[in-house]
Amino acid sequence: MRSLILSIIFIWFAQPLWGQDNLSKTYETWNTIAAEAEATIANTNVTTISLEELRQELSRNRTIFLDLRKQGGTRLASLKAQLAALGPEPEDNKDESEDITERRAALKLQIKTEEAPSREAAEAFERANGLITELDEIIRSRQTAQLFELQKSPLNPSLLIRSFKGLGLFIKSIGDEVVGTTDPIKQSFLEILMWLVIAALLIWQGAFRIKRTLTSIFSSDNEWQVTAKARLGQFLPFVSSILALISIYYAFKLLLPGAAGSVLVCGLAMFVGLGLAGRWLSKAIFSGDEANEALFKMIDNNADTAVRNVGLLGWVLGAFILLDNVYAQSSNPDDLILVPNFLLVIIASIALYRFAGIANTFEQNRGLDGDLSFRQMSLRFLSRIVRLISVVGPIIAAIGYYQASVALVYPIIETLFALGIVLIAHTYFSEFLNITWNKDEKDNTLTAGFLRTLIGIILICFAIPCIALFWGARTTDLTEFWNWLQNGFQFGDTRLTPVNLITFVVIFVLGYMLTKLIQRGLKDSILPNTRLDAGGKNAVLAVTSYFGIFVVAMISITAAGIDLSGLAIVAGALSVGIGFGLQAIVSNFVSGIILLIERPIKQGDWVEVGGYSGYVRSINVRSTMIDTFDRATVVVPNSDLIAGTVTNWTHNSDNGRVIVPVGVAYGSDPRNVEKILREIAESHPRILPGSTPSVVFKQFGADSMDFEIRVILQDVNYLLSVKSEMNYEIFKRFKEEGIEIPFAQRDIHLRDIDKLTEAIKGKSKK
Repeated sequence: MRSLILSIIFIWFAQPLWGQDNLSKTYETWNTIAAEAEATIANTNVTTISLEELRQELSRNRTIFLDLRKQGGTRLASLKAQLAALGPEPEDNKDESEDITERRAALKLQIKTEEAPSREAAEAFERANGLITELDEIIRSRQTAQLFELQKSPLNPSLLIRSFKGLGLFIKSIGDEVVGTTDPIKQSFLEILMWLVIAALLIWQGAFRIKRTLTSIFSSDNEWQVTAKARLGQFLPFVSSILALISIYYAFKLLLPGAAGSVLVCGLAMFVGLGLAGRWLSKAIFSGDEANEALFKMIDNNADTAVRNVGLLGWVLGAFILLDNVYAQSSNPDDLILVPNFLLVIIASIALYRFAGIANTFEQNRGLDGDLSFRQMSLRFLSRIVRLISVVGPIIAAIGYYQASVALVYPIIETLFALGIVLIAHTYFSEFLNITWNKDEKDNTLTAGFLRTLIGIILICFAIPCIALFWGARTTDLTEFWNWLQNGFQFGDTRLTPVNLITFVVIFVLGYMLTKLIQRGLKDSILPNTRLDAGGKNAVLAVTSYFGIFVVAMISITAAGIDLSGLAIVAGALSVGIGFGLQAIVSNFVSGIILLIERPIKQGDWVEVGGYSGYVRSINVRSTMIDTFDRATVVVPNSDLIAGTVTNWTHNSDNGRVIVPVGVAYGSDPRNVEKILREIAESHPRILPGSTPSVVFKQFGADSMDFEIRVILQDVNYLLSVKSEMNYEIFKRFKEEGIEIPFAQRDIHLRDIDKLTEAIKGKSKK
């Protein structure tokens, strides 16, 4: 029976071996591809296009091996966890049951079976990764050599003549295409007319109709509708212009269906589209309109300069793309495009240089402390880079480094446009948050600020790949970076990947928001219906916050696949080095938890600690805030409140005793004084009902007979005012009864008074 069970188990766990044939074929194919790749890399005459195609093939295989490795790693981790759950293997198998022994043997066999393909996949992945790295280095070196290749100077007059000839040949080819395509144009006449009519309507009535429609929809004067109307009124006319451009594009595509005509139409569409985009961005950022303020405020002349020059950059960028498409149809495009592109570089450099000069206008927008804002500082730093490029670009283009000039001037224009789009998007989102969230509440303000920062980071993360492409990065470079991120990095026994980190962040943010929602529900709906005092309610809210954040952090870490045991080991190792430095912080944190649970003090209590007296404003994680009667705020470490002596006047209730000392002159009737003081105490409205004031004849003082009024107040917070009112009443009654409140009296005894008298008399006789 036992042998039968072992056979069944062996057959069951040996099933993965049946799929080894497919894997073997995959690895055989891969070895062939890898050998061909190594031979291609060794051949220096291979074109860059061939290298890119080979890289794509290697990248596909690398992805396969990565998936196989991940699958094998996940399966192995599960099997090892099962084996660990069985406990350590005893030295003598007789001390272990047969079922456990058989299960342990089966798991060991399965682990051994799964390890081989996983290791083979890891080896193939590393080989593919190495080959891809070599190909990237070769391609990158070729791009660098091309970038710094010295070409003919555009100042050569012969190039100008050749450029015009090339442009004339292109125009002639378009004319030939138009002559030869009259019949298709006639057949598409109605469609062409339709597109042109749509474009005319969008241009003629677009902006007007949009603003009128927005006025009718957002007719209210509330902040949300006013902001929505203003921003949509700024954005939708631009969209209308782009739609009109698309309509014109389709119309001219039917008019010019040939190859040269298609090139011209596409180039003109990009030219006009980028020109419109540049103008819209410049006006939105630097000028604004009657409904929207400029994002960067400057004096009017400088604002107009910025709008003109940034708008001009859009037209220049569009012209570059148009000319590049046009001259690409010629036999020798690199030489023909030198002169027209040199002229565009000069125009762009002038516009960039003038744009860079607007940073000086922000001197007038300094705050009271004389510092510039972050936006202003960023723009000033960017302007210096732009000014440098605007000077260097035309110079190296005139020398003959055409590719280097193009690689400097046009990417900076595209970068400015990308940053402008990020700035506008972030501004729109910030305005939405300012309207949606209640700015009067501290928590809402902090949350809105966190969300603004988060959305800014997200926008920048989306912009960085685009900017990298502008500056010469290949698409494969971005995918390679993403693959590197996907592969992750080792952290103890855990491999962290972007998916893990995103999972952690998303779950933590959602959990944090859920915790705040629960807090809000407790604060608004549940706690008001309880008998807890204000301090107890605040303690419940604080404990809920700490506990919720702790639970959310644990759930986020677990969901992200982070091994907590490894984290604990790292934390333990760190604690050895920084434990002493964090000792005070940990002590204060633990003391804060104790204060919230035991509640020796609570928010709103009147306390005396460390020579300071005041009301507890808040109990935080590390410290407690106390507002003194001098309107100062004292920050007391929580450990001092636990280890030191604290006087809490309002711990259990607001009731408290007040003592008013009174001194009367010798010769007064003590019983009459007692009677008067008792009447004064009993008649005060803030005495606790049911309590009996007491008057104590305390002592025969050096200057007076000393009495004390001792009463219990309903609210001890009025202690000083009650003392003051009683003192006023005592002075009044004593004056009416003729009872004297004495000054301090002292008897002075002089030694040798007789000798001193004789000396004075003798001096007077003389």
